[in-house]
Amino acid sequence: MKKKLISFISLLALGLTASCESPGFEASQTTANSLQISSAIDRTNAYLNRGDCAGALQVIQPLYSSLNTNNEIRLVTASTYGCFADLRVFDVALGLSSFSGNLGGAGFWEFLVQEFPSTSIPDDRKPVAAENGIDAVISAVKPGIVAATSDFINTTSYNPGSLVVADRVNDANTYLTFLSMALMGSLLSRYGSPDSSNHRTSALPWLTAPTTPGDGCALASATLNFYDGVTFLSSISPPNMAAVYSSMSTMLASGLDSACSLGCTLICAGASTCTTCPFSLRDRTSCTGLTSDVNSCAAAGINTFINTSWVGTP
Repeated sequence: MKKKLISFISLLALGLTASCESPGFEASQTTANSLQISSAIDRTNAYLNRGDCAGALQVIQPLYSSLNTNNEIRLVTASTYGCFADLRVFDVALGLSSFSGNLGGAGFWEFLVQEFPSTSIPDDRKPVAAENGIDAVISAVKPGIVAATSDFINTTSYNPGSLVVADRVNDANTYLTFLSMALMGSLLSRYGSPDSSNHRTSALPWLTAPTTPGDGCALASATLNFYDGVTFLSSISPPNMAAVYSSMSTMLASGLDSACSLGCTLICAGASTCTTCPFSLRDRTSCTGLTSDVNSCAAAGINTFINTSWVGTP
């Protein structure tokens, strides 16, 4: 598998040219042959190339939700959900390459809400699309991986996912970085009420442990997955982009752990204990809302860090 970021970005952004129409796979079927799978993937990518997210999902979803699923299907499904989240990988990658602000400062959050505006009325469903894409992409696990049960999520589905970067194929870790930004940006856009300059005008609503289940946990989880993603990309990207990702990874490493520790020691008043961010917080469903729950407290700390560093209108 190639280790260049641009190869997978090209696949995601442009799709594959559809071959001659072949027999499709229907949800009522039990098994699919290789021709049906290959045809479905080609047709899905053709729909994505035209920007038809719904058409793409209609083709690939039956395979993804069946025992026929595999890593190629999972990655194409993730790309389909990225389409719904309005994730334009080339644009975001170029924006990151030219980003010169402080990752721990307001500029980065402003960048995210500019790239991923989202509305709840009417509901554009961008956050849930990004979440579904993340579920798909983290399920692209390397064959033969033996991992601790606690590291896996969605274990009762056909697409169990691993929270461990090293367990997943390279393309999955690459796209996870961008899907995480889509989730972060769409949630911040909805709840931070950014003005025309992308400054926050409303406080984020997930600054205590009881408020974190749901979107608050999702924001914290996406931030940690983004950190994992840029750390991974710094090791495989061309030198100019590797330097950008490495800088982001370094700044996030200390900032996130400090934020999580703040959540445990101050926000939850020591009812839970953490000095670094809990690994399991990468699962957005892991927050219980209790002050004794380390994930909820750490999530509140991360969200407070974002709320504070994304300063309001000057």
